[in-house]
Amino acid sequence: MIKKMHRRQFLGTSVVATAAGTIFPGISCTAASRESARGNASTTPAILMTYTNTDHRQRLENIRICHENIQGCMRKHLITDYLPGQSYYNLGEFPCATKPRGNPDELDEQELDRLQQHGIEVIQVHEEWNNWLRLPGGDKMTPLNPNGFRRFIDMVHQRGMKLLVYVSTGFYDRRNRDIQPEWARSKDLVEMQWKLARCSPASSGWRAHILPQLTQVLDDYGVDGLFNDAGYVRLAGNPKP
Repeated sequence: MIKKMHRRQFLGTSVVATAAGTIFPGISCTAASRESARGNASTTPAILMTYTNTDHRQRLENIRICHENIQGCMRKHLITDYLPGQSYYNLGEFPCATKPRGNPDELDEQELDRLQQHGIEVIQVHEEWNNWLRLPGGDKMTPLNPNGFRRFIDMVHQRGMKLLVYVSTGFYDRRNRDIQPEWARSKDLVEMQWKLARCSPASSGWRAHILPQLTQVLDDYGVDGLFNDAGYVRLAGNPKP
């Protein structure tokens, strides 16, 4: 995730790819600033009220496994403003024939209320937020329905929650007319409706294309951060095509 308030520092750093994904130098807000933003910091999120000793121990075990398997990173940073509740949210299938895609309605209001009541603090939308196949307008970094998307962002923020959107610095649909052959490895990732080129951060052309667009997503729509899918395999420095 790229925090909005530190996006320019992030975009000025080099991407370090690992087998487990991409690790960036983290800069975190203080716990005090987070509590101030949330208002009532003394209220325990509902999602944590049902946690048992076993649940907490499993979380610590997961952290231990991560530490043991990370082979290298630029910096280790203790996160003090972790938001415990996160939910994936489906804005609508792409393309959607029955409901204008990305046009939130009363059902979305009710669902966001329900998630808020359960202590969810982060809403994450996958690639259906954008127009990745470039059908009737927009592209991979812009929504098909900008007004509806802005309304959804407002609905999330009105409930004191944060919104993350899916992006990728590793994958780009091979059918996108913007793609350049020199950006990607020769072997694509094909899954369901996706035919994804494995774009390499070692490509200066790819970096020049994608990084300004990431900044634009944050600046133009007011989302709180990006969920970056850097890919499943090591891309930079990989000698194999």
